[in-house]
Amino acid sequence: MPLPPPHVTSRGVGRKSRCLLSYIIPVYNGEKYLSKCLDSIINQGLSNDEYEIICADDCSKDSSRNILVNFASICDNIRCLFNERNLKTSSSLNNALEQASGKYIWIIGQDDTIEPKSAAKLLDICETEHLDVLAFNYKRISSNGDLITKDQPFIETRKQDGKLFIRSYFYDTFCIYLLGYEWRAIYNREFLKQHDIVFPKDTIYEDTMFMFNAFWQAKSMRTIHDCLYNYRQNETSVTDVTKRYQAFRIFDFFMVSDEVLRFAEGIDDLHIKKQLVDISKRYLKSFTYTITPAIWKEKKIFYSLVKK
Repeated sequence: MPLPPPHVTSRGVGRKSRCLLSYIIPVYNGEKYLSKCLDSIINQGLSNDEYEIICADDCSKDSSRNILVNFASICDNIRCLFNERNLKTSSSLNNALEQASGKYIWIIGQDDTIEPKSAAKLLDICETEHLDVLAFNYKRISSNGDLITKDQPFIETRKQDGKLFIRSYFYDTFCIYLLGYEWRAIYNREFLKQHDIVFPKDTIYEDTMFMFNAFWQAKSMRTIHDCLYNYRQNETSVTDVTKRYQAFRIFDFFMVSDEVLRFAEGIDDLHIKKQLVDISKRYLKSFTYTITPAIWKEKKIFYSLVKK
C-alpha cells in the first residue's frame, strides 16, 4: 500500500458532528506495541461517530507509519499526521490538539493500552457533571503485559474547583502525584483552548506541568479511584532510551526547569509556589548527574551545543 504524503489525513476528514472523544497518540518508532494500543481503543464499544483517533507520527524509522496507514484504511475515524521533520513529542501533541474535533481529549502513549469500557465510563461522568477535567488511576505493566503494580493516588472525590482539590488532597505532596503523566485524565477541549493549556515546544519531557496546569485552572473537576490505564514499562520507550544518552537530555531538563519556574511565578499560593520553585531547582541539579556518566563523545557534542 503506498504511503500518504506528510500532513495528509488518511481518512475520516468529514466526521465531526457527534464526536465526543479525541484520542491523541504521539508516535515515534512504536511498532512493537502500537497495534495493541490501537486495538484497545477501537474495542471500547463506542460507535465510530462518537470518537476519533489522531496519530501524530514524528518521522518514525521503523514500520509505525505502515501500521498507522493500515489501521486508517480499515477505520474511517483514524486520522494520521506525518511530520515532515522530527518535532519531538510536545510539538506533535500540540499539532494534534489543533486538529482534534472531539468534545474531550484523551492522550494515549503508543506503548500503552486502556481498560475495556473505560471511555464510556469517563464520558458518562464528564457529560453528567459537566467537567473540565476527570482524573483516574493506572496500572504499571511489564513489556509482556503482566501487572507490576497499581498506582492509585486518586480517591473518589466530588465535583469541585481544581485549586480547592489540590489544596485539599495534595497540598504537601502534589509534586509527586500531579506532575507528568498527562494520560491520567481526560480534558474538555474547549476548556484547554480557553486557558491556552498546551505543551512546551521542542522537548520530550512534554508532560511535566500539563495536568497540574489543567487541575489548577479547572472550575469543575473530580477524580475517581478506578485504574483505567495500563502504562507499559518499556525499555525501548523514548524516555528510557534517552537515559542511555545522558548528555542529550540536559537541554530538556533546562527547558522543563524553566517551564516549572515560569508557572510558579503566576501562583498566588506561597506554599505551592515554593514547592514548584524547589522542583525547578531539582531539574537544574540533574545537570550534574546526567553529564557525569556520559561518554566523552557525548560530552564533546553537548559542550559544543552550549557554545552555540
